[in-house]
Amino acid sequence: MNTHNLQIFFCLFGFYGWYVEMGRNLYLFSCALCLYAYLGAMISRERSRYNPVIINRMVCLYGCYVTLGQSFYILGCLCGLFQCLVVLRKRLDAPRLVKLHCASRKFQSIERQFSDSWKHVNKPLPKLHAIWEIRPPSDILRRYVAYRDRVESMRRLRGLPFPQRSAPLLSASSPITVSSGSGKIRRTMTAGNEQRRFHGTPMRCLLGVRPECDGTCSAADNTDTNSACAVCGILHECFRIDRVGRNSRGVSWSRFGRGIYFSATSSKSDDYNGTGLLDEADGRRYKAMFLSMVVVGKGYEAVKNNEALIGPPKGFDSVLGEPSTNGVLNYDEVVVYDEAACYPRYLIVYYAS
Repeated sequence: MNTHNLQIFFCLFGFYGWYVEMGRNLYLFSCALCLYAYLGAMISRERSRYNPVIINRMVCLYGCYVTLGQSFYILGCLCGLFQCLVVLRKRLDAPRLVKLHCASRKFQSIERQFSDSWKHVNKPLPKLHAIWEIRPPSDILRRYVAYRDRVESMRRLRGLPFPQRSAPLLSASSPITVSSGSGKIRRTMTAGNEQRRFHGTPMRCLLGVRPECDGTCSAADNTDTNSACAVCGILHECFRIDRVGRNSRGVSWSRFGRGIYFSATSSKSDDYNGTGLLDEADGRRYKAMFLSMVVVGKGYEAVKNNEALIGPPKGFDSVLGEPSTNGVLNYDEVVVYDEAACYPRYLIVYYAS
């Protein structure tokens, strides 16, 4: 019997205990109180300051004491304590956002990467509103580190120079070494060829816009990609291949198969952010973009479409969509096919043009 079934068991006896002890009127009151508790938990997703589920536990435990005696009361307390510990662990391990100060090195590094990689001449460079550092759940981070270390153990990429044509934009994950004598700057790979890459997706709530909007919304786990809040969903569950969505024009497009897509070009990722979300308080529209950590590993360079791909070619860890004069891409893409190969590191909130 799992904890959910135990909860139902104690609730039933709890209701009966209140009926025996207090009579019909208070029995109906306890039922209404518990219904409020469940609805409150459902609406707030157990993130409210005063969790209404606690009221439910108190009502049910007292009813168990009246009906079943001290032994079952103690068992009910232990069951409730276990459930509270599970909820507490989930809360402590929930994703958190920490706002970066505009004068910090991290903020300036991200702002520089965002502006330097804005290449679309038909779209003016937008002004940043805020940058948030994402503290992901520990299981997501452990999964990512394990995957990165596994790729590194197979490829031995740390310290190797990047190929000339696919040398990435300078980022905090790309160390610099200077060749002695020549004075030329050479970028080298980190473990697993880890890189910072942009990922655009529409926002459906004002997360990161207002100071009070620092928690994910209730649409984070909506399975309908047309109504789900993709930004909050990614914060909670990281990037998921089964939720690969559509671009701002409503077109589902997987140029290199069903994978998770990133780009070094911020203006390209902006194409997938829609028209932005209106904040009625100030009348401005906002967009959000992730700057993510991606284990590129050994990338397979592609210039032609291959929609049938379900993974990188044998011997490779990712697919690199390379712009070329005889290809189909105007701007770069990086595609990974393992959800462990990436996680969101920063949330960039900016004004829609």
